[in-house]
Amino acid sequence: MDVEGRDIRLRILRSATELFMEKGYGPTTVNEIIDRADIAKGTFYHHFNSKEGLLSEVADRIKDKYMSAMFEAASLPGLDSMQKFEAIERAIADVEETDWIGRELQDGQVAPALLLKVLRQSIQEGLPHYLAMIADGKEEGSINTPYELSAAILVMIMNIVSLRPDLIPREELAHFRRAVLLSEENESQDQGCCNK
Repeated sequence: MDVEGRDIRLRILRSATELFMEKGYGPTTVNEIIDRADIAKGTFYHHFNSKEGLLSEVADRIKDKYMSAMFEAASLPGLDSMQKFEAIERAIADVEETDWIGRELQDGQVAPALLLKVLRQSIQEGLPHYLAMIADGKEEGSINTPYELSAAILVMIMNIVSLRPDLIPREELAHFRRAVLLSEENESQDQGCCNK
């Protein structure tokens, strides 16, 4: 794709994101996106097969913003691993599109398949970094869970749930995150449940 084609595609993506944030995905029409981007209808369909295809790319770009926010927060100096997980949650909440994503999740306008795709990609890309932060936290003493993989996945899911503070307040999620990362193996409890 040439420079002009990339610029037009980017203008469509920006226009769509702005409209989705203002009106929501469902109520936004392709014609409104075309008008906002100041392009012809044929130009839109040259770059995207449908509004759903456009949304998929918008979602990929937002996922990239979340991943970038995660990496930036995780690299803040002077924080232990537990504090880095807290910084990541705040950074995700500060991404411009977060309120819109929360509304879309609440309204159920976005296709579940798209949400699952973004969730799967986020976990695949972020999981190794979360596991490394947990290992660092165990080494420095700020984290002591024996269940590194489960804890990493749960913390990632909690960050996604934090997009809907109407479900679980962020303070409750922070408490749960600390409980997950500070959990200790309790063999007698585990044996007791299995021997009954």
